[in-house]
Amino acid sequence: PAPLPAQVAQADKWANEMIPIEVFGKRPFMQGPRISPDGTKVAVQMSKDGQGFLGIIDLEKPGSAPEFFIATTEFRDVGDRTVAVWRWVGNENVVVTMASRENLYGQRYDVTRLIGYNIKTKKITPLAWDRATGQAAGILHIDHDKGKLLVQRQSDAYGTERWQLPEVVLVDVNTGRYTVVERPNPVVQSWIADGKGVVRAAQGGDPDTGKERLMYRSKPGDTLATISNAADATFTGANVVPELFLDEPDMAIVRSNKDNFRRIYKMNMKTMELGPVLFEKKGYDVEGTIFANFERNKMVGAEVTQESDRQYWFDPDWKIIQQNMDELFGKGTAHIVSRDRKDEKLIFLV
Repeated sequence: PAPLPAQVAQADKWANEMIPIEVFGKRPFMQGPRISPDGTKVAVQMSKDGQGFLGIIDLEKPGSAPEFFIATTEFRDVGDRTVAVWRWVGNENVVVTMASRENLYGQRYDVTRLIGYNIKTKKITPLAWDRATGQAAGILHIDHDKGKLLVQRQSDAYGTERWQLPEVVLVDVNTGRYTVVERPNPVVQSWIADGKGVVRAAQGGDPDTGKERLMYRSKPGDTLATISNAADATFTGANVVPELFLDEPDMAIVRSNKDNFRRIYKMNMKTMELGPVLFEKKGYDVEGTIFANFERNKMVGAEVTQESDRQYWFDPDWKIIQQNMDELFGKGTAHIVSRDRKDEKLIFLV
């Protein structure tokens, strides 16, 4: 990448001019950087000779060339395949979500799969492909220490009547082998796990009645019980869903628009009782990302789309970091896109 002064100069070039439309059509030099938990490597999509590649940058070897391991091709027509998302599992494996556009009964349908790339062995491993059908890349939890993934996927192992209903499997990132954690449930269309990798909740819906079901359990081994099964009479997404489970009995972070604007609350999952508002932005719905700590048991920030996307941090240290970035690049211009396990190395998008 160009040094910071050069990058700033390139941005200033168009400060007072209309940007030609062809500039927007150019492939970005760098996209989607993700730093490893130990802060030593970055997985990122980069352009080379007019084509995109996913590669690894070694931060301990400044100036060294990135190590590319897969092409990120265009994704438009039937038969096209591309790289959709990538993330680290531990410090040696990058898990990539692949998408393939297929013709299914005369309709375009995007099939998804996971692959693992080990940066030491250079080996690419299909992850839980056996008996997978359409969507097989829904990562619910990552155990960085054990190299395990909790994945929601569709499977043909239960007959054609249930092939669209997802199961949950625990996958070994090094071998691709898996064990079934949750079998498909006739009333479940998606599963939700906590920061320890325990499936704590599930969602489903009835298109005939408009009812949306939410099921919950307090701890492993408990039966999933229906705690809500009602239609949203307002058609505004009023039914709440846990987005982050806290290290407090039955407590979770949710969003609700019960007072017209969507705000963030703490909620008791057993009683469905909302606590006080934890975060709101007057005049705006809080629809953006809810940021969690590495263990995913605490909310540390939230994102709101105002004139542009804005990040708000609740931890005093994070507030200072954002303040410094606002002073350097302009208020609301710099956004944290990746951070290491200890929150010592951060990657900002400016």
